[in-house]
Amino acid sequence: MTENDRASAPVRILYKPWGVIAGVAGGMIAGTVFKRVWRLVRGEDEVPGAIDPARSWTETAFAAALEGAVFGVAALLQRIAIGIATAILGWTYASSGYVANVQQSAHTLTAMRATVALVPLLFLALSGIAMIFNPLGRSANRRAAAQVSSETAA
Repeated sequence: MTENDRASAPVRILYKPWGVIAGVAGGMIAGTVFKRVWRLVRGEDEVPGAIDPARSWTETAFAAALEGAVFGVAALLQRIAIGIATAILGWTYASSGYVANVQQSAHTLTAMRATVALVPLLFLALSGIAMIFNPLGRSANRRAAAQVSSETAA
């Protein structure tokens, strides 16, 4: 076992739980988005199940197609994010002087460590700023939900 293999083993062990957690969280978010889209499209809070005898076949098929579309868009966005992250990582490694299969200089190693630590922090900060300035706060969400429910009741 080389030194590089020993160093990357803990990273692989730590990466797997985060990958599972991110996948579960993504599925939960996509499920919530699907329920909200269903509420907007059909005006109902209850989503039909696959074998719900109270629902028609066309309604169940429509719900399944809509759910597939929502999860498909979520998967597409996830792949786009992975591609952007890979491009950023490659660009920063290349600009720091990284050369594959060669002993790296101290400057390159420092730049690589900074990239792995600071770029995610930067995007976390940008996400926080976007959430703070999001115009759809709780009060706007309540007003929109009340408007949708009054329109569906009429």
